[in-house]
Amino acid sequence: LNEMIAAGNADTAYLNNAGAWMVAAVGLPNGIAEALVAAVKDSPALGFYYVVDEPNIAMAESIRDCVARYDALDPAHPCYVNLYGVPRDEKHARIYTGCSTYGEYLDRLYGAVPLKMVSFDVYPVLYVKPLEQGGRLGGAPVTLKERWYETLEIASSFARRRKVPMYAFALATSHGRYPPDVFQPRLRRAAAAVLPLPRRGAVGEA
Repeated sequence: LNEMIAAGNADTAYLNNAGAWMVAAVGLPNGIAEALVAAVKDSPALGFYYVVDEPNIAMAESIRDCVARYDALDPAHPCYVNLYGVPRDEKHARIYTGCSTYGEYLDRLYGAVPLKMVSFDVYPVLYVKPLEQGGRLGGAPVTLKERWYETLEIASSFARRRKVPMYAFALATSHGRYPPDVFQPRLRRAAAAVLPLPRRGAVGEA
């Protein structure tokens, strides 16, 4: 516990100087969670508490309980649940989200969990190696995901209806098929799609 709090304080001190936000991980046992929140909740670097990434609707009850726990410990900072983007078809929607449509996914999750923000995780610029390197696209190694703007439109419309902020992520470091030497020149494209929208933000993910 002491090592976790020391690490959290070190991260907080760094981020305070950098003017950034810190996302504190949750899902910790009783006692440890309370001590960690007490150590970081007054830091200006703390933006929100991370709960889960890309949940299935079957997780709604456990997410609700976790959010209620952290809201009670620190009502000043919201809990953050990062959603799937629009799946490629209904089959994948049911597999990954547990719903038949993206709109149903949002409605059911936010109907069960009183989240104070909307966030989704879709990296719009996809890098695929050429065929001779084991990839799929031959002469077109960089593509824009076709469901990026669809996700953005649905999620931003949903956030407006609920009168909560929306956050979209732009990848700033290497991650699987998204190497920085390909993505960084296109980082502005992802951010530019989000920043003009009212009540929205873009967050660089490292």
